Amino acid sequence: MADERPPDSLVLQPVLPAEAPRRLPRAALAAVALGGAAVAAIWWFTPLRHLGPADLARWIAPYRESSLAVPVTLAIYLLSGLLLVPMSLVMVATGLSFGPALGAVLALSGCLLSASVNYAIGAALGRDLVHKLRSPRLHKLNHLLSAHGFWAIATVRVVPVAPFGLVNLVAGSSDIRFRDYFLGTVATLTPTVVLSSLFGDRIGALVRNPNVVTALSVVGVVILLVATGLVMRARIRKRSQAAIVPPREPY
Repeated sequence: MADERPPDSLVLQPVLPAEAPRRLPRAALAAVALGGAAVAAIWWFTPLRHLGPADLARWIAPYRESSLAVPVTLAIYLLSGLLLVPMSLVMVATGLSFGPALGAVLALSGCLLSASVNYAIGAALGRDLVHKLRSPRLHKLNHLLSAHGFWAIATVRVVPVAPFGLVNLVAGSSDIRFRDYFLGTVATLTPTVVLSSLFGDRIGALVRNPNVVTALSVVGVVILLVATGLVMRARIRKRSQAAIVPPREPY
């Protein structure tokens, strides 16, 4: 008897529904909006608006010789990342408080901790985060990070296009792998952290004992910071084969 089964092409296959894109819950979106409003209020209507390295160094000073020195310093980095405080201020304050060697170690550890936590928050909020925020600049940053990975995060570290903490949140909500994100952050932050800590140490030395030699050392570190930034920017742009710097647009 002939086989009367229909050919495979006619066999009805179960149609599985396409996986729905992950949506940002309204509660999470509300939390982001309230968090952004809180950050703005804290930054503009509290003494943080006039925050400087000396202020941060005074906060650290009571714990500098105690076992709480490391956790307190790391907590300041973590909080600074969440409040979008310029990380350069914290780096200089760390060098001012702990000297160039220990200061650089603590500063790099604090920056990486802050970067990792903000990345995790961005990943938890999901890819809808950037789309819901409706910022053209953040949309371009998100596309940049998703498309170029390591070189993209390296570029936005040496050519800041947004606050450190905000870049980390957007990176977490993008498609960039954490490995590329972390390695790009380490590679580009390390020279800046070392020189910023040295700058903070030299500023402290100049305040304690003003003299020509110390003043010249401060000038020398500033020149090194600028030169290092320019060299890193040029090399990263060359290696990435394009200047992947989003135009400056309002948030």
